[in-house]
Parts: sequence; structure tokens; C-alpha cells
Amino acid sequence: MAPAPVMHPATAAPTSAPQSNAPLGTATIDGSAAFVTAADFPVYEFSGDTTDVSNCTGGCLTTWPAVTPPPVTLPAGWTAFMRPDTHTMQLAYNGAPLYTYSGDTPGVSNGTGIEDFSLARPAAAATPTGAPTTMPGSPY
Repeated sequence: MAPAPVMHPATAAPTSAPQSNAPLGTATIDGSAAFVTAADFPVYEFSGDTTDVSNCTGGCLTTWPAVTPPPVTLPAGWTAFMRPDTHTMQLAYNGAPLYTYSGDTPGVSNGTGIEDFSLARPAAAATPTGAPTTMPGSPY
């Protein structure tokens, strides 16, 4: 009989990925959905980056390893770009380069808020704002 899976305190059971062929899964971390690697490590983005350009190099990259893209066609919203410093590919979501944190363990986020890094989260569903509303029974 196989042992029961271990649940980590900062992570609920994984939720479905935002797209069925997305390169990363999601899990509930710190109260809402965040991207995780196949090994359940939380994924981060860095506020100092620009679209498909990582400004995390040298020692930063040692602490915050770049997430490498899978060898598949990426769905909309996902890109991969060549890092000029390491000549390796890095995965990005909506243009934001993605990283893991060397101080994390599977399912546990310890890197939030460190050095302008934050958990990478799926884009929220668009909610119309300012849309006209009508009262029930209104002819308009």
C-alpha cells in the first residue's frame, strides 16, 4: 500500500492550471492561486524585470533560479526567451520572467516580498466594471 501524500501547511491541494496545456500548475498559497512547478515549488516574478527581459543576474540568479520552459508549444500568455547572460531559455507569463526561490521547499513560500519578488499568480478573470445595470422588471 502506497503511503499517503504529504500536504504542506502553506499549500492546499493543487488546483487546475489556468489552461489545460499551461506549462505550470497552480496551488493555493497565501490564500489564493499561485503558479507552482511540477515539483510543487512556488514560482515568483521580479518587479525589476521588463517584458521578456530578466534583470536578475549573477548572485541574484543563484538565489532566484530562472524557471526553464518545457519543450512544448506554449499557449497564449506564455513565452520563452533567451537570457543573454547564461544563454539559457527562461519561461515568462504575460511577459514577466519567472523564478523559484532557493529558500523554498515544495509547497512552502518563503520568498514573498524579498528583494521585490512576489508570487506569480494567474491572471484574474476579467470582471466588467461600470457596466450598466437594470432593475428586475425594467423595460430597459
